[in-house]
Amino acid sequence: MNTNKHKNIKKQVNHVLFPSGCPLIYPRNQKRLSDLLQSHVLKTETHTYFAISDGKKRKYTDDDGLTEYGDMHILDPNQVSYFNLFVNGVLQPHHVYEVNKGCLLFKTSDLPHKGVPIILQFIIIRYHYLNTLL
Repeated sequence: MNTNKHKNIKKQVNHVLFPSGCPLIYPRNQKRLSDLLQSHVLKTETHTYFAISDGKKRKYTDDDGLTEYGDMHILDPNQVSYFNLFVNGVLQPHHVYEVNKGCLLFKTSDLPHKGVPIILQFIIIRYHYLNTLL
């Protein structure tokens, strides 16, 4: 049995350098991470608008929202961090629709088929320490 091959193995240490501009995501050390987690927590809120397509409508408003799921409002896109539109469960690219406060407009020639669910999801991320929108 050859034991010499194990004598030449060196312990290798990998050092990871994180980007300097993202301390909440890539903290420099554990102490700093705990400080950040205790005093600077990112909070999220989600709001969802649900509607069912009639197969003809291009424009949906707050009044078209399904009341079975609560009070439905299409939020102002300038007051949220980001939003997503799902038609029949499929995420839609932003160029096929437009969102304004109280209004969702489909910009393509083809419209959702009758009976298809339309879900507009709004995400608000707040920097809790200052309660500001990110």
